[in-house]
Amino acid sequence: MSYFSSLVEFYVFTLLFIFFLISEVIIKIYADINRLRSFNKRKSSDVGSIFIAIIGLFGSLQLSFFLSNDSMSSSVIRLHLPNFIFFFGVFFMLGGVVLRCVSVLTLKRAFTVVVQTTVNQKLIKHGMYKFLRNPSYTGLLLFTIGVALSLRNLTAVILSLILFTVCFGIRIIVEEKALRTRFGQEFDEYCINTWRLIPFIW
Repeated sequence: MSYFSSLVEFYVFTLLFIFFLISEVIIKIYADINRLRSFNKRKSSDVGSIFIAIIGLFGSLQLSFFLSNDSMSSSVIRLHLPNFIFFFGVFFMLGGVVLRCVSVLTLKRAFTVVVQTTVNQKLIKHGMYKFLRNPSYTGLLLFTIGVALSLRNLTAVILSLILFTVCFGIRIIVEEKALRTRFGQEFDEYCINTWRLIPFIW
């Protein structure tokens, strides 16, 4: 409760966080079903990058709570943002969960947690994938930044963004290597017209 200025903010934030956790559990189950459906047809290209991504996600979230705690130093507290920023944070959190879910559903059976490709797999280039190569990760980034904004801590926003981008950047490199091996020139041409994670930036 110490993170928020009212009980309403606390309940809104908590409900959104629970919504996020439930959606991630459902996405994990969906990914496992996809993996089992074509277990013998998939070529795995993952070298443990999923664990780096998990560290990036939950490390960023934990960092936000830690830096926003009332027991932190005054230098961090002076970087607290105005109360109205909470509403931007809530918007980012909700938008991030929705974007991630829509992105996963767009991939359909091609979505897995472990980096894998199949012989019959097609390169998805419609929906959000027309603009972003990793919109589901962009959704996670929006949610993570939304948490930091909801806690109104500028330091948390900056450091969470850095940690998330570095960890998921490693994950993206692994995925793109697998996709380039599978699709060759088609993937290279796709990369020219899309952004990896953040529109107009990277």
